[in-house]
Amino acid sequence: MNKYLDDNLALGQFESHSINDNLTIITTNSPVFYIHQTTAEETPEENGDFKATAAKYKNTKTFTSWYTAKNFLNMKLFTVKTKGYFQYNGSDVKAKLNDAWYTKAFLSIWQVSNWKKGTYKKGKNYAEVYGRGNFHFGLEIKGYGLVVQDQYIKVYLTANKKGTVWKKWSVK
Repeated sequence: MNKYLDDNLALGQFESHSINDNLTIITTNSPVFYIHQTTAEETPEENGDFKATAAKYKNTKTFTSWYTAKNFLNMKLFTVKTKGYFQYNGSDVKAKLNDAWYTKAFLSIWQVSNWKKGTYKKGKNYAEVYGRGNFHFGLEIKGYGLVVQDQYIKVYLTANKKGTVWKKWSVK
């Protein structure tokens, strides 16, 4: 992802403006720009069928991360959100997905395919919660068409076994 962003930034196709730790605005060479935002809230000690304190795991805060696409008139096109938290103990980390979803704006012509949400474990060192899918628009008649713009968007949270959480997104 970092190489993709660096390559596009070098070509002048994206500009990323970090307003603060919880707000970034990404401009492109198209009439669409993006806003990435995050929030954090306290996670209850006992959530669902797993009690964190019983296994000496600690909970991170519950984070919500979202990525909003807007057009040049500042009209919202769609939003992709992921909400979750992590349980960690210094030697292991577990991802807990609250939910991941997308919403399309009223009269939005964007379509969504291959929507997936879930968790991913990278050994004992890293875990991830995510929401991802293909967002596209174009002209279609009876199943045949021309796609004008197609983007694979992933909004995700990653944590390590020490409880450090990163709020990320990728657009391809």
